[in-house]
Amino acid sequence: MVRTDQQAEARSYLSEEMIAEFKAAFDMFDADGGGDISVKELGTVMRMLGQTP
Repeated sequence: MVRTDQQAEARSYLSEEMIAEFKAAFDMFDADGGGDISVKELGTVMRMLGQTP
């Protein structure tokens, strides 16, 4: 994976523990393990947050 300067800067503000927590939360919604959240998976996330996509 290639990181941009913006990603590197954002990462500098986060502890390794915070990054691990965000990754764990992301992985819960990345149902197929593809490394991204599909439109279908995003719909699931939005519904869990009380939104109607």
